Amino acid sequence: MAHYLFNFSEGDQEQAAALLRAKMWGIGGDEKHREALAPADLVLIYLAAPKQEFIGQAELASAVHDWTSAEADVYPVIRRAACCCRTSRNGTRRWR
Repeated sequence: MAHYLFNFSEGDQEQAAALLRAKMWGIGGDEKHREALAPADLVLIYLAAPKQEFIGQAELASAVHDWTSAEADVYPVIRRAACCCRTSRNGTRRWR
């Protein structure tokens, strides 16, 4: 099990929380560690400026994979990413 930080920089807190509820996260094609992501890895969700705070946590339920047509239809807001991974045991909270 590895630990990662997912930096959410193209949206607001509500959009990031919606992705956590949907249990789907887009992974960019240029993401350095995308091939290393694996089921049971843990991630912290960080909301970039202007908020600059940790807003959630998740456990990965899948490795990174290309979008299926069903996923692309259901999650159009993150479809711009080259691929995606599923999450489980999500939680949102604020760390202070």
